[in-house]
Amino acid sequence: MHAKPILDFKSLSAEFHEIPVDERALRRDHGVAVLEHVHDPKAYFKKAGQVLKKGAMFVFLVTNFKSLSSRGLYLEDVPRHLYFFTEETVARY
Repeated sequence: MHAKPILDFKSLSAEFHEIPVDERALRRDHGVAVLEHVHDPKAYFKKAGQVLKKGAMFVFLVTNFKSLSSRGLYLEDVPRHLYFFTEETVARY
């Protein structure tokens, strides 16, 4: 069974760094378990601010480094997880 395309919902499918800044075309950007793997997460936050329309939302998921389950995560996932986030570090971004 193949999913039918949603024809009345405009979407953009592109690598995040390739989205043109001058368009401000996005109402929402979604990043799940991505930011801890990139070399420059600050650039991703900045780009999200540049391509989202005013009042739009950047939705993302990262592991909370202060959580009990992630205490040993930095040992298990080297070098896959390049950055580790807490509520405080996300707020700073």
